[in-house]
Amino acid sequence: MKKIIATCLLMVAFCTLLGAQGIWIGGTDGENVYLKSTGNVSYTLQGEHLEDLSVSQGTVYSLVLTRKIEGPTNWGGYSVFKNDKTYNTYNYCKLATGIITSIAMDVVGGKVAVSGVIAKEFNDRGYEARMFGDLNNNQQFLTDWKRKSLKREYFRGFAERNGSRLELPDTPDEDGTYNMSLPFAVKAVRYYDGHIFATGWGEREYTISWGHTYYLVRRAPRAWMDGVEKVQQYENRTGAAYSLTMTKNSSGEYIYHTSGHMRGDACAWVNTTDKFSSSLDPVTAEAIIQPNTDFEKSIMVIDKKLYICKFNQKSATILPGVPSQLEYYDVKECSNNVYALGKDRSSGELVVIKITKDLDASELYRTRLQAKGDYKIGVGY
Repeated sequence: MKKIIATCLLMVAFCTLLGAQGIWIGGTDGENVYLKSTGNVSYTLQGEHLEDLSVSQGTVYSLVLTRKIEGPTNWGGYSVFKNDKTYNTYNYCKLATGIITSIAMDVVGGKVAVSGVIAKEFNDRGYEARMFGDLNNNQQFLTDWKRKSLKREYFRGFAERNGSRLELPDTPDEDGTYNMSLPFAVKAVRYYDGHIFATGWGEREYTISWGHTYYLVRRAPRAWMDGVEKVQQYENRTGAAYSLTMTKNSSGEYIYHTSGHMRGDACAWVNTTDKFSSSLDPVTAEAIIQPNTDFEKSIMVIDKKLYICKFNQKSATILPGVPSQLEYYDVKECSNNVYALGKDRSSGELVVIKITKDLDASELYRTRLQAKGDYKIGVGY
């Protein structure tokens, strides 16, 4: 009996330490996706790329590229896995009829929200595309096909004039399309207040007169609600948003908290207002404690380091108190705590760090995972 009581007390202490959340980490080796919980439950899934990882109601959900087309991009067919079983599949794998060019997922209260872009070849200058949104395998919206002026002789797509040449801008958002057009991309999704919100980038068409009238597109950060564009963080400056947090203000208006880059430099926005911008590398992941309040703290992954931007700070600085020997890959917020996933440079172990609203950091868990990249963390009740 004493052993049973002692075991129960240890379990209670462990659950209290973890905050009663389910915490999962994942990654790939290019052939399989490996998932592991802090309770040492493991799954191996067939797939070449792990796009998103979410935890809800004791279940882990993963969004996995299961059928990649030839080329350097993560375009192809995707599947959502519920634990180790297929929950839904998006078999868009042919450029001529439609292929998934970007996709993201969020799971809240057991409700699985997925949004992405289906694109197909229009001609050698680019693609036409449509955006979709699903909730629990039921389609919530599907936009009409959209394209730019791809029939024009002097359409040059995603290029910019640089002196006497047209060339690609210095940005991570080429997506393998180079001098072509791809109307939009979804990079992050949130299911909030009964709606599917998404952010990423959308193309704006413009012209330059330079011997001929050239037709070009500029990819700028955008946000949507149920497939309808709601926010242009920038109307006409090259950039993208890679993360999204949704809140409401006292008037019931939706507030979009996004982050990513502007021309390759770190940037974050509240609706269309710059929260901060700097010459740092792009923000690749962000988790916000107490958003839309005076106590707001944004924890961001920039160049595999953890940065913090406090309310009205207007700049991002290295987060103090977290292990510096870790390369950080992902962050998630849960119950006013942030959970960060890092990789120990010395041991190669993956490490979960908990950061409280008071910015106290502690190591929760470390393990080895048979993966080489796409490291993600999922946290939820």
